[in-house]
Order: sequence, then structure tokens, then C-alpha cells
Amino acid sequence: MVSVTRETHTVSVIVPIYNAEKFLDKCLHSIVTQSYPYLEIICVNDGSTDESSVIIEKYRKRDSRIVVINQENKGLSAARNAGTDKASGNYITYVDADDFIEVNMIEVMLKNIITYDTDIVFEAVWPYDDLTKTRLPKEVPYLTLSWIDSTFDNRAFSYTELIDKLFILPVMAWAKLYNAEFLKKSGVRFPDGLIYEDNIFFFELLFKTNRISIDRRQLYNTRLNVPSSIMNHPKERVFDMIEIMDRLEALLKKQPFYESIKLYFLLYRINSLIRPLKFLGGKTERKYFYKLQEEFLSIDLLYYNEAILAQKPFYKIYCEIRNYSYYRYKINRIVDNLKERLRL
Repeated sequence: MVSVTRETHTVSVIVPIYNAEKFLDKCLHSIVTQSYPYLEIICVNDGSTDESSVIIEKYRKRDSRIVVINQENKGLSAARNAGTDKASGNYITYVDADDFIEVNMIEVMLKNIITYDTDIVFEAVWPYDDLTKTRLPKEVPYLTLSWIDSTFDNRAFSYTELIDKLFILPVMAWAKLYNAEFLKKSGVRFPDGLIYEDNIFFFELLFKTNRISIDRRQLYNTRLNVPSSIMNHPKERVFDMIEIMDRLEALLKKQPFYESIKLYFLLYRINSLIRPLKFLGGKTERKYFYKLQEEFLSIDLLYYNEAILAQKPFYKIYCEIRNYSYYRYKINRIVDNLKERLRL
């Protein structure tokens, strides 16, 4: 590794924080104790109403590398954008406040991005079950990058080499290290006011670089079974997914390879739209169901190969949404759940 100094290789670690008192101490401790010392740690307190601000201040007093941004609650996108604007480091990484990182993660990613001269490094992820307080079994391909074969190790590569796997790439903003000059010059921002923001940010940025690298050591820990993500938002925000998918489709249509991946995007879109249904209930679920029905009925299946769609595990639910009333759909779900329990 080339010689590094604070002036040439500072890493800005951006931590967006909203009511994360239960997890924040472990998160910040994992950052301030990193083996790589040249850090700028930007804590963006996005209008927290719990004890998060107290925890942030405790760490700020102990560590001069910590910079605090206090703002009214504007959402995750706005918090990450504020942190990015403030960042003065040569490299940028994001850590969610309910996650934590291994002691050498930043050092390992920095060595990787310098060695292979890339714009983005993907780090493999350990899923951490917050209920059992244990790491889950290793093979979760989306997180562990195990679906990327060994020919991609120890080198820079372009997203064009992964066109056939474009929609199983991990879109999360975290567990990646970005060259700050590349990120800021790209003009890519997280979409203010929307959730599911990582989809747009990731693909816009991906299409602006031909230099990516990976590390498979699983040095980022993401918590599962915590009341976060969609569960922290008003349920009506589920409709943001439709706008996000519309924006992503518009972005993809500008790419020269769109015709070759249009079916795979359709599958990604349908699955992404269906997935939030399980978090909903009552009037919001019914309203979202009929919005999806409208979306699905607008799909011209003559334009796609429906035989491939029919092989997907979500195809049955897709057909029910497309063809049934909400009440019949709900009855089918109850029956299927009972059948599943009986099989168990």
C-alpha cells in the first residue's frame, strides 16, 4: 500500500441518526476504534427526540475527529446529503446508526480502493440477528457477494461485466467506500423526501463509473429484526416505491443496453413493488393493493417473455393482484398461510 497521510487519505464516515439510542453507542464505538486513524466522523442528527443527541455529544467530547450536524427531521436522504456536503475527506463511507463495523473495515477498503484505483469498493456484509444477538449463517448471496465469481477478485472491473446480474447487485449505500472526488463530481444525490432512496442513488452512481472492486471479508454488520427501515415510516410512504421504480426505469431507458435487460428490470420492479405489502394492513394496504393492480394491468405482457416471469416465486401473488379483488387476495393469503403452517 502506498504511504498514506491525513492530508491525502482521510476517510469521511457519515452516520445519519434518527432516534437510534438503542444501537448508537455500539455503532459509534465501532467507528472510533477503527485500526485506520485518519477519519472524519460526521454524525448527522436528523431531529432525534430520544437520547441520541446525548450519546453523540459524549463521543464528540472524547474524539476530536467527530463533527456533528444537527438538523430538523428531514429523512435519511437529506441526512446523508448533508453529511456528504460537509465531508472534507478524500474518501467517503456511510454507516447506518443501527449497524456496526469490524475494527479493520475502513483500513481494508482503503487498501483495496488504492491498490486497484477504483471509484467504489463493495464490502461483503454479515447479517446480524438483533433478536438472538448472533451473526446469521454466512451464505446470504446478496450480502456476501458470493454470486460474484472469483474472476472478479483482486482487480478493477466495470458494471458492464455484470449486466446479467445487474438487479441482484447490493444497492445499499453502506458497506461501500467511495472516492470522494468521483462521488461529488458525479452530482448524484439521495432523493430528498423519498424512502427506498438507495435504488436511485446506487444505479445513477454505478452508471458513471467503470472502476469497481470488491472485498469479501464481511466487515460490515447489518442488523436484522429491528423496527427500522419501512417500519419507522408512516405506512403511506410505501407509495414512494412506485415513484422510485418509475425514476429507475427512466434512468435505465437512457442506457444503451436497456433492451437486453428490460425483462430483468420488470422482474425487479414487480418484486420490489410487492414486497412492502407484508408490512401493511387496513386501508393503506387496500389502497396500495389497488395502486399495484393499476400498475400491473398497465404492463404489456406481449412486450416481455411471460414464461420467465411465471418461474418467479412472486408470480402467484402478481397474478392475484392483477386479476382479483383485494378481498379475494386477502382470503388467498390467509389460506396459503394456513397451508404453510400445516406443512410445518
